[in-house]
Amino acid sequence: MGEELLQTVRTLAVPRGSATPEEREAGEYVARLMRESGLEVEFETFRAPRTFSWTYFLLYLIPALATALAMRHAWGGVLVAAAGLVMFWLELNFREVLGRLLPRGPSANVLARLHPTGTAARRVVFLAHLDSSKAALNFSPGMVGSFRLSFLIMAGSYFLSSLLLAAHALTGARLAWWLAALPAGYLLVSCGFLLHREAWNRLTPGANDNASGVAVLVALAKAMARERPRNLETWFVATGAEESGTWGVADLLARHRRELQEALFVNIDNVGAGRVHYMTAEGMLPAYRAARELVDACDAVAARRPDLGVGKSTYRLMPTDATRVLAWGYRAVSLLATDSRGRLPNWHWPTDTWENVSPDTLQTCYEFAFELAHELDRHAGAAAR
Repeated sequence: MGEELLQTVRTLAVPRGSATPEEREAGEYVARLMRESGLEVEFETFRAPRTFSWTYFLLYLIPALATALAMRHAWGGVLVAAAGLVMFWLELNFREVLGRLLPRGPSANVLARLHPTGTAARRVVFLAHLDSSKAALNFSPGMVGSFRLSFLIMAGSYFLSSLLLAAHALTGARLAWWLAALPAGYLLVSCGFLLHREAWNRLTPGANDNASGVAVLVALAKAMARERPRNLETWFVATGAEESGTWGVADLLARHRRELQEALFVNIDNVGAGRVHYMTAEGMLPAYRAARELVDACDAVAARRPDLGVGKSTYRLMPTDATRVLAWGYRAVSLLATDSRGRLPNWHWPTDTWENVSPDTLQTCYEFAFELAHELDRHAGAAAR
């Protein structure tokens, strides 16, 4: 099975940016594999940004503009800074303002449904995103270890700049203005990183992130089509435009709001190298707790299958599809694999190739996800009786 999973990764592991023809080709390949298993498959199209860079470039530019404005109009600078801070917080927590105003291209989710042999007592949605990301300097081997710290400094700089501009407006102290210029300058450096990302970096092959998750999703769908659950209606969704801001799962939730209100979501992402974990919380700021029901089910599978060596952890780096699901009030858990330092191997870097994906890690994640599906089916059956 591990080699079969690796072959799927190898086929998918070509640069396939969000809302690009290559992403669409990957979706068509996945749809074909799903249909061959006898599943009902459909494309659900939507429009999404091709990158997150320009959203955050504009957001990080606002404190510098506010600081410049405050030289002549102190309270005008405060208002601009406050508006930027609010938009920054909304963007982080999936209530986008700027992200919805930028140019978009066509993307799609691939949705396959599997009906149970008995009464459908529960709906479970397995997710894995299709697209791959551009590389960037802050994902380089020498800098990626401090990625979260850098983000926290950026978030702190945003707040501090706004606070100091308010102090300047209230007191007229020029020192407060000069101090506000320092964190605003730091955010300008971040703008430079984003410009460098768009101008000089290329899309990665995305073997681990996230051809690995898609390979596990497809194998899981095939296996469950053969051994259909009794009480679990199962959706398998390969999402588009995750790397540009989790837009695919946003469309899924908006389009199927009523159907998914009580659903459970299992997100499979970066599971091709390292040790597989289920994440009890995720999110950059704040952290969203995974659904208790799903964590308990993962605990049960981990206890029943200690040979798999699946661990429990938290994930505090860039959002996954599950992060948006949790932020919007639904129930989810993520399966991710990390190295001994808690990092995602070859994350958003040119070395994210199929040669650096482990068949054993893929197999472990597949077996754990398969056991988890049947654990949830048992729970659904018990609840139905």
